[in-house]
Amino acid sequence: MAFFSRTFGPVSRHCLTEIVPGLPTVKVRVIEPTASRRCVTLFTDGMSAVPMKTTKTDTGYELAELFIELPPDWPYRKLSNAEFNWPIRWLRWASRFPHQNAQSLGGPVLFVDVNEAVAIAPNRRFSAMLLLAETSFMRSDGRTIHLYRLFPLYPEEVALSQNKDIAVLFRAFDAKGVKFVIDMDRVSAAPPGCDSSRLIDASDRHRPADGKLACS
Repeated sequence: MAFFSRTFGPVSRHCLTEIVPGLPTVKVRVIEPTASRRCVTLFTDGMSAVPMKTTKTDTGYELAELFIELPPDWPYRKLSNAEFNWPIRWLRWASRFPHQNAQSLGGPVLFVDVNEAVAIAPNRRFSAMLLLAETSFMRSDGRTIHLYRLFPLYPEEVALSQNKDIAVLFRAFDAKGVKFVIDMDRVSAAPPGCDSSRLIDASDRHRPADGKLACS
């Protein structure tokens, strides 16, 4: 918790919990906007309590937490409104999926395809979620926890980074001025003519299940 307070701002006493929690027990905590950081930050607390199962290619990524940055006026307390509750649903799902399936998040970069029936938000064109190990911190026992940012992508942006060359996508973001604070109306960073029919491999096709949430 100290890392988040130092890096993002004071952590609110409120947290978002599921009425029927799963394993591991994961809370979604809130950092309200500050004068120097004009966004709402939601992050998981508890995912790293249980190490993920890794392979030779992603050794060192056994422990992780997740976060997402939202506009300062984002009504995150509207837990029953699909237009606003998707960040919490995605944080919960992504924190549980590797534990439930005995695998890790796959290293520093993961693209998760969105089934059309469970859009990131109603009437939006986002088709995938980027999970990016943006930074890391050391907990009290000396083990490293990787902090993954969640960021929704358009189909053509997924195609642009089909081979997981994240640098290509980031250069496109820079060229279009795309910021990592969620903007539901942002322009696509992909250049004209990018083939959006080339979607990520079916092995990465996962989607979040609905869960009942409560704010405490």
